[in-house]
Amino acid sequence: MDQLKSYWNRFGWIVSVMVITIGLPGCGVLENQRANSLFTENDAIGSLPADWEVAETNGTGTPAVWEIIPDKTAADGQKALAITRTQNAGRTFNMLVHRDISVGDVLFIVKVKAVSGKEDQGGGPVWRYQDNNNYYIARWNPLENNFRLYVVKDGKRKQLGSVDVQADSATWHTIRIDHSRDLIRATFDRDHLIEIRDDTLSAAGRIGLWTKADAATAFDSLQIFYPIK
Repeated sequence: MDQLKSYWNRFGWIVSVMVITIGLPGCGVLENQRANSLFTENDAIGSLPADWEVAETNGTGTPAVWEIIPDKTAADGQKALAITRTQNAGRTFNMLVHRDISVGDVLFIVKVKAVSGKEDQGGGPVWRYQDNNNYYIARWNPLENNFRLYVVKDGKRKQLGSVDVQADSATWHTIRIDHSRDLIRATFDRDHLIEIRDDTLSAAGRIGLWTKADAATAFDSLQIFYPIK
């Protein structure tokens, strides 16, 4: 965790941060942090965790189904969070957004595993979410063998960066977002980096998870770090 302290200090932030974890057993925390597991023993298989809500961009009337699934390869060896059914296609973006967490500068880490999808696969995190039509995305697509960073403004998606990625779709991969003011650093499995400045969305916003069209994807080990004001 000392590396995280150094990260915040380099950007001139206070060391005291809040961390939210999902599906991470025994996660350590820094001083003056509060930790909260979003997967609890009471979250049953087939349910949606409390404080999360389904959202869409360009929806066609049938939102994807998000739920907790059994997964022996997950961090706790038991559960992950996934899209299990989707009839969507084309320009529909499937999202699961946290109701309460709203942050600007953020360190966002999540594990992703592509499960299925003929048109699209994979996915990734959403942050600075203002509404269904305004937010940032970083996503991995094993069908296209790439990892990309986007901003969605007024419902239109603009690519900010892209790197080629060769990765096994059947295993877990880690996406990490470091966003401070207008500087965004997005990494995939620590080996593939996109770094860019963008000020399209400067206000704090909610965090969430994202897939496109028919991509059924599992997520695990979600961590959010941000300064306490």
